[in-house]
Order: sequence, then C-alpha cells, then structure tokens
Amino acid sequence: SFASVTETESSNTDRQSSVPSSTDSNRPLSRPLISYANLITEAIQNSKEKQLILSKIYEYIEEHYPYFQTASDGWKNSIRHNLSLNKSFYKVPRL
Repeated sequence: SFASVTETESSNTDRQSSVPSSTDSNRPLSRPLISYANLITEAIQNSKEKQLILSKIYEYIEEHYPYFQTASDGWKNSIRHNLSLNKSFYKVPRL
C-alpha cells in the first residue's frame, strides 16, 4: 500500500532537524524537531513518484535523520498512526 500527500500539506514541511556536528560525535543523537507528519511529507515529496510504500518511508527517515537508526521502534508505530489518521495522506493502489 502506497502513501501520498496533498499539495497543501507538502508546503508546510518543516526543515528543522537535529544533526550532530563533528564535535559532538560522542553525544547521543536527539530527536529531530519535526513532526511525524512532516517527516512523512518530506519523504514522499523527495521521492521520484511522489508516493512511497511504508518501508521506503522508514528508510528515508532513517537515512536523513540518524536518530531513528538507533531509536526504539516506537517511532514506526507513530508513522503508521499518522498515515492512517491524517487526512493529508491516502492510499493508492499498487500497480
């Protein structure tokens, strides 16, 4: 099942994140200052087809926000929750 986003939501994407600098490599990463809905929107809008399957949304988030690589899997539940309840996202049939 694919997820997509409406144009109105895509224009609201926050770009704030916490990215570690080279001087604080020993400090634990902190959670990015961006909502789950905006993380999803960013992932979808940066995809070639402007739609992604759930696993690709996870991959994008982990690749661009290293905090999620080591965080417990609870954030994945939050992503699924946002996809199912936020009206900006909708399923499109697999091709």
